[in-house]
Amino acid sequence: MIRTHASQNNMVKIDINNICRFVRSSLHLPPEIWSRVFSIIVQDAWALGDQGSRIPPWIYLSHVCTYWRSVALNDAQLWSRIDSFDTPWSDLQLERSKDLLLRCRVARSIDLRQSDTSDRVLRALDQATRLYSFNFSTLHPYKRISRRAGPILAKLSTTAFPVMHSLTLDIRCNLDHLPDLTLKLPKANFPQLRHLRVSGLVFFWNLTIFSGLKSLRIQTRAENNIPGTLAECLDALERMPLLERLHFQWDYQSLENPEDVHPSRIVPLPRLQSIYLQARLTECVALISHISYPKESIKMRIKFEAEGLESEIGWYDEEEISTYTIPPLTSLLKSGFLSDSSTSSSPSSSSTAPGSQRLVRTLEIGTLYRRSRFHASPDVQIIVRAWMEEVNFTVYPHPSGNTASNGCGFNSPPPPLYISFEVYRDLLTADVRRQSLFLLPLTDLQSIALDHELPIFVFKTLGTLPHLKIISLKGASSYAFFDYLEEEYSFGASNTINTGASQASHDSLLFPSLTRLGLENTTFESQRPSLLAPLGGTGLGEVKLATLFGYMRLRQGAPYLPIQRIRLIKCAGFSSNFVQDLEALVPSVEWDGVTVPFGQLIMSTGPVFEARSDDDTNGSEEDDEDSS
Repeated sequence: MIRTHASQNNMVKIDINNICRFVRSSLHLPPEIWSRVFSIIVQDAWALGDQGSRIPPWIYLSHVCTYWRSVALNDAQLWSRIDSFDTPWSDLQLERSKDLLLRCRVARSIDLRQSDTSDRVLRALDQATRLYSFNFSTLHPYKRISRRAGPILAKLSTTAFPVMHSLTLDIRCNLDHLPDLTLKLPKANFPQLRHLRVSGLVFFWNLTIFSGLKSLRIQTRAENNIPGTLAECLDALERMPLLERLHFQWDYQSLENPEDVHPSRIVPLPRLQSIYLQARLTECVALISHISYPKESIKMRIKFEAEGLESEIGWYDEEEISTYTIPPLTSLLKSGFLSDSSTSSSPSSSSTAPGSQRLVRTLEIGTLYRRSRFHASPDVQIIVRAWMEEVNFTVYPHPSGNTASNGCGFNSPPPPLYISFEVYRDLLTADVRRQSLFLLPLTDLQSIALDHELPIFVFKTLGTLPHLKIISLKGASSYAFFDYLEEEYSFGASNTINTGASQASHDSLLFPSLTRLGLENTTFESQRPSLLAPLGGTGLGEVKLATLFGYMRLRQGAPYLPIQRIRLIKCAGFSSNFVQDLEALVPSVEWDGVTVPFGQLIMSTGPVFEARSDDDTNGSEEDDEDSS
């Protein structure tokens, strides 16, 4: 043990000596270079927000050596980002930032019940002539939130901020009722404001503060009901011709009297890049139907309840979903998001002519689960993501359940269209999932990714598509696919993988362009079929190897195209012997070498929980300004 401690001490001494040599050798570098290095460190710490250290990074930097301290103290830029209002350091930053523009952030973790903390925030607001961005987020009990947030909001509404570029007001209460806090910001006090985010405040659409914005994000609750109409909302949008990002989130009727707006009224937003709407479907459709935007570059995300006519027992059935949810959204996407594209071209002469429709080349129908704070069963979202280009999901991982912030993840591009159906416990998710297939035109579809159980008729529809080249299946969706093939060709009539499937005959050509196939969490011919029967509606089953190999042989014969690539991930019942047989039929076989145990397979095929918050993929407006 003594030797171990001695060895560790020697290693520490070596590390210290290496650091000292590095510092001594770097002293000859000019202060401009160190200022640039320090600024990167400060920006990274700022990006971490509440997740970072409560000690500002310049404290560490200024205590390394005398030279670094001199550089840090003389670089006012390092002191211009202030989020330490719960410490006296914020006053020191105000002083040492000199006359530079300030970026101030009052994080939700800062306790405003301390009078010193509130006073520091007010002193920062006194620097109105150089305040570039201000982010105020607070969470307090109902009786205290007015007292703590009131003076700060009053200061904002009565003071002129001539260079304010970004403003965030996120007022939340940990009780159901929120106090009557109203947004009162005259545009004359914020002439340069371009990014505005408001949450938890009552506001009116006729506020002049909305004029000239590039980014608008509004999130409200029923307690902060918006006393406005669709016409007033459109009037506000007309005052924002520079708008690039639009984010509306509410869970109640907020845009009243849509019938009073004439169908021909269109608000042009030529610079709009992304739309995020979380509201009732009728409001989403009504709002977007009156907006024109650049179709080639827009990213649209819509999230709403999978609503229909509610029956006496509180259930929505598939007929109601197909009647009240799918048709209006389909009509909206066809007439708006998919129309008038001048960049799309069809892969065949029989398809839609270029310039008349934006073509969907890749589609994903997935499922995400979010743990609920209010009941034991998770909240379910049916996800529809669409790309205008081909995305090869036999190269990229299957997108379902991915929690990356761009909505897809890994190296695959973020989807321009992202629709989330919020599905509640009294609605069968399978009803929404299979109806989602018909949201978008499929005639030019080239790649599709599916998860969970789907009826065979879905694959009957896909089998007729002339350009579908890539199919990626996860979990129970693979069983319906092979059940459909078995129903059509009877590959499994023989119980061996050497069945003469290539001699099977069929009147129609199914999946005529299919060349790549991806399978994930699929079980092949288990020795315990009784245990792998469907459990609780999860769709667990098995695929006969005879069906897989028979279909690969069938694809080698005319008039089919042969399968060029197959990808198998976490497939139980598959082994290296089968891989060798498959390589004789398919030029490119990717197998992860994992034979998943039965128990692990059940867990893998079960719910995939989404860890991130429900947010759009726009990122931070303030970070965008920094990067530019």
